[in-house]
Amino acid sequence: MLRSKLFVVFSNKLIGKTFAALTHAVHAAHGLSPARATIGVYYHPTCPPKTKKVRWPNSPHLETADPVAAERMRTLETIEQRLLWLSTLIIHHANSVRSNPAKAKIGGHQASCASVVSIMTALYFHFLQAGDRVAIKPHASPVYHAVQYLLGRLPQEYLTQLRSYGGLQAYPSRTKDPDRVDFSTGSVGLGAVAPAFAALAHTYADRHFDGVAPHRFIALVGDAELDEGNVWEAILDTNIAAAQPPLDRRP
Repeated sequence: MLRSKLFVVFSNKLIGKTFAALTHAVHAAHGLSPARATIGVYYHPTCPPKTKKVRWPNSPHLETADPVAAERMRTLETIEQRLLWLSTLIIHHANSVRSNPAKAKIGGHQASCASVVSIMTALYFHFLQAGDRVAIKPHASPVYHAVQYLLGRLPQEYLTQLRSYGGLQAYPSRTKDPDRVDFSTGSVGLGAVAPAFAALAHTYADRHFDGVAPHRFIALVGDAELDEGNVWEAILDTNIAAAQPPLDRRP
């Protein structure tokens, strides 16, 4: 029984459906069975149960009949808004508040950050377990650091140091960021592929050695990753294509 699992979470439903369709097309064109794809594709962080619906204020897209679940969702939505505010503030401070005598462009991908706050909230405050490893899409770096700050893993002074010397990196980095990063995801495309091969290596170790703990590997992917050739090369890799159960395209 396999004890490693790879999830790919997309920040946009259209991107997720496009990726799933292209994966099947690439497999078919190269004689690989689409039913043996390696990845579970998810478009939205939550799927509320189909039961008697109860709505609450400010949550038109989520419904549940369970009061405990409703309170949990309200808490997650509060965290979600806090992450959106923090990530926006991180980018704003880097571009408009911090001294910049050279007038160099700072940036920070504010729209890309806003597109994943719901997913990041669901991942880090509900879904993840001990041993899980996550590759954050590079353009969501400020949201990731906001998450680490709320979890008490990043000192507050770093929130004003995005893309500064010794501060928060433009893309998540295992060697340069002050908080822990599971996968370095710059250049763009690395984060979409590294968890797949990490899951493959973990599966091999689990089959051949004792004492290997179960792990899950998550890749958070945006449209920029799908422009990179290494993503499609990984999909064509026969070891990756045959390593896991069928592709899951449920919303």
